[in-house]
Formats: sequence, structure tokens, C-alpha cells
Amino acid sequence: MREIQIHRDSLQESHYVDFSEKAYDLTLEGDVAQGFQFKEVSFRSLQLVDCDYRIAEAEHIALDLESTVLEMHFRLGGNSTAVCDNGLEVYVNGLEHSILFHTKGQKKIKMQKTEKSGSFLEIRASVAALEPMFSQGNDFQQRFFDHLIQGHHYWPGYTLPITPEMFTVIHQLKTCPYKGMMKSFYLESKFKELIILQADAYDDKPVATSLKSADIEKLYAVKAFIDVNVGSNTTLAYLSENMLISTKKLTQGFKQLFNCSVFEYKTEVMMQRAKHLLLEEKLYVFEVSDRLGYKNQQHFTVAFKKRFGYLPSLLKQ
Repeated sequence: MREIQIHRDSLQESHYVDFSEKAYDLTLEGDVAQGFQFKEVSFRSLQLVDCDYRIAEAEHIALDLESTVLEMHFRLGGNSTAVCDNGLEVYVNGLEHSILFHTKGQKKIKMQKTEKSGSFLEIRASVAALEPMFSQGNDFQQRFFDHLIQGHHYWPGYTLPITPEMFTVIHQLKTCPYKGMMKSFYLESKFKELIILQADAYDDKPVATSLKSADIEKLYAVKAFIDVNVGSNTTLAYLSENMLISTKKLTQGFKQLFNCSVFEYKTEVMMQRAKHLLLEEKLYVFEVSDRLGYKNQQHFTVAFKKRFGYLPSLLKQ
């Protein structure tokens, strides 16, 4: 399999820039319909990478990093696996976020094929940018910072769903109304909001479980399947049969592991996807309802209002 080479700017103080903004495409084998579209903003100790992509087959990416760096990853669509130079593997599904620290070296990423477009937002920050917030933060921040100052790779070991509050800040980042240095100040403030939201989310300990490891793997597979097939009619019977797990283990184990029912999780993923389609892809309400598999638009409207407290049509005004 071919390997796509991508180079990231250094965030060491000697390489700081006041403000730099660029956009570029990586087309695959001359096919303009397949590839990656990057928008990158760098300033001082921060870099924001906004990427949309469409690939017909899984692609391997080799990412060269010139300095130790914190990486916040928000997967808005599609799935990927990142492998750092020490063998650390980070799996991120659609509508999930992750945070990690890795040292200088190379990171390999396997991007899964997309039936539709994939998208992610990545925020990279130097140690200097984190020290004021992490050295005296919550328990998670202090554990993270201990690894960071020792120069060790660190990942909490699991990803989390992107929350509505995170989606709001991400939308503000992607639609910044300012330019130049004013834009850098605005983006820096939003970076701080996002990292506080991430730190708070990871400070909540994952639920303890007595489930067998094989069942946990199957339940994570169910969760990933729901993420990818958000608009399909996936019943408990269908999931149980295709993931080779009994309905009882599926219902009870999912609740124990993820602290919500399968139906509640699927509904949350659908509503977050709906918000993304309305805000980012500018679809009409009836288009979103159809995309998510609702036979009646009114049923979608009721579900959306129940989740967010307002009608989806308000996002189109």
C-alpha cells in the first residue's frame, strides 16, 4: 500500500511565527474526487489543522513531527488509527475526540475508506502553551502534565464522544470572523475553551466493569458500527446477530460500559450528526431528516428539539 507523506511545522519557540495561514490539496493518483483538503493556521505555539477528505480505499499516512507536541483530535466524520513511533495505537471513530502527547518522531495513520466525506479538526500545542493550564489543573491534567514534562508518550487509552459544547466551539473555530493577528487571538481563546472541555471530560473516570475482554471488544465494535452507520435502521436483533453477542449481553453490557442504552447512544450520535449536517454541510431540515433515515420529518424535528431544546430550523436562520 502506498504511503502519503505529510510534514507538520515545528512548534519549538525558535520556530514561532506570529501568524501563518495556508490551504492546500493532496490529490490521490490524479483523481480530483479523491484526496485531502487541508486548511492550516499557525501562530506562536499553536497550530490548527482543518481537513476534509474522501478516499475510496484505506490510505496510510506518514506524519513527520519536528518537536514534542500535544495533539487534540476531533473526528467529525470517518475513522482512523494512529500509530506513534513507540508503537502506541490510538483509534478514533467518527464524532469522537482524543487528546495525546507524543515526542519528536514519526506517526503513522491509517485512514479508513469513506463512502461519503470524512472530516477532522486537529489542534497542536507546544509544552509552553500547556504549562499554565495543566501544571495546576484537575487530576487528569496533572497526570497528563507529569508525562509531558518527562517527555513520555501519553494517551488516556480511550476516546470520548464529542459533546454539544465542543461542537459549538468547533463551529466557532471553523467560522472565525477575524483575519490576521485578531484571528490568532480569537482562535487561541477557543483553543483554551476546547482543552478545558476535553480535560473535564477525561477527568470523569470510565465506569468499572466486570465484563469479559471479548465482550468488551464486541461492544466497542457495536459502538463503532453505530458511529459509521448512523442513518441506518440498526435494531438490537441486527446488532446482536452481526456482532456475535447475545441481546442480553448487548443491552446490559452496553449500559454498563458506556453508561447509556444502545438506543440512547444511537439517538445521541444521530442528533450530533444532524447538528453537523445543518451547520457545516448547510443541508436543509428535510434533507437531514432523510439522510438520517427518518420516514417522517416531524419525528426528526421532535427528537432534535427534545435533545437540544430548540427546533432544527433555527440553525438555518
